[in-house]
Amino acid sequence: MTPEAPNETAGGEDPGEFKQRVAQARHDLRNPLAHILGFSEMLIEKAGADPSDSLKPQFESIYQLADALVAAVNHSLELERARAGQHEARALKQRLLDGAASITAAAEELARHARTRSPDPFSVDLHIIAGAGRRLSEVTATVLEFLVAKESP
Repeated sequence: MTPEAPNETAGGEDPGEFKQRVAQARHDLRNPLAHILGFSEMLIEKAGADPSDSLKPQFESIYQLADALVAAVNHSLELERARAGQHEARALKQRLLDGAASITAAAEELARHARTRSPDPFSVDLHIIAGAGRRLSEVTATVLEFLVAKESP
């Protein structure tokens, strides 16, 4: 891809509109990830109160995966990278879809396990995380299409 003038985008669309679309994509992708991070952090704290709780490392894995996905979104959707067509939208989309599926599956499995405990301080938060994972999948499926379309096959 050839470098373009600073006020043009990879697809030749209006720079202001492109900037807004990239900002909206970042927001839409980070929103469910923020829910996952926040609720998994609460789960880590709850599990940390009981040193014998074996679920804390699994909660930490969910947190670490969501944190890595936020970093990938931030890196790939930096405005200058996106303008230059260096956003690698297909790879980001696949990474987000895979990560969302992993988070959702882990949260659902942990919620099933947590319901067998008495008391169960975890399953409500885990269901919220699973829902945010599903939302991330839904958003990812559509929000990056304008960038994917700009990539060469």
